[in-house]
Amino acid sequence: MLGAILAWVLVVVLIVLLHETLGTAFPWMIGTAFLGFIITLIRLGANAQKVICPECESVYTRSKLGGQCSACGLRIMQHDP
Repeated sequence: MLGAILAWVLVVVLIVLLHETLGTAFPWMIGTAFLGFIITLIRLGANAQKVICPECESVYTRSKLGGQCSACGLRIMQHDP
């Protein structure tokens, strides 16, 4: 996760260092890099709520109120029966 953000920061630094060489394409390159960074943040945020079930190892999405595994029915913070 940190690697993807760091990669975009390095791309922006490289674009800024080469702004004389890029000429009129510089604003477009910065805009494209910014858009890619935003898309990366959105994708990372969308996957932040995914958890792995300790019982059956399947991946499911939890909500604010908890969550329940779609494969085995185990709930988050469920006490052992």
